[in-house]
Amino acid sequence: MRLRARHITIHLLLLALLALTMAPFIFVVNNSFRNNLETYHSFFGFPDALRPVPRLLWTMATGRNESLEVMNDHGETLRVAPRAAVIHYLRAATKGYREAWTAVRPYMLNSFFVCGVTAFGVLWLGSFAAYVLSRYRFPGRIGLLLALLG
Repeated sequence: MRLRARHITIHLLLLALLALTMAPFIFVVNNSFRNNLETYHSFFGFPDALRPVPRLLWTMATGRNESLEVMNDHGETLRVAPRAAVIHYLRAATKGYREAWTAVRPYMLNSFFVCGVTAFGVLWLGSFAAYVLSRYRFPGRIGLLLALLG
């Protein structure tokens, strides 16, 4: 019985540490779906753009396929199926991500290109250096190996 209580205590401690570790990540993801007004007025609240999504997912999970009202970008109210409503609200919530990607895309592609060329170059030159250092014996080989490793 003492061993079981000890295991429960350890698991509770690990769960508390997990919660402390994941809280900043969850906070950042939650705030990434907000606009500036929401960030200033309800700092720890759920984003307004995602509020209808759990109800819509529950409607879909229970099998009710009644049409729901959503507002389009022009302020008009439309009646759509639950699946279309979920897609509508998720598109509205990720609008900031799409706008940010259009601004950051050239820099990200440049970074991917530089990283890819660098990785290929390091592998190519490293394989030649590894072959030479492993097959041939010459003075200063150990010093060169230590310098490359350092």
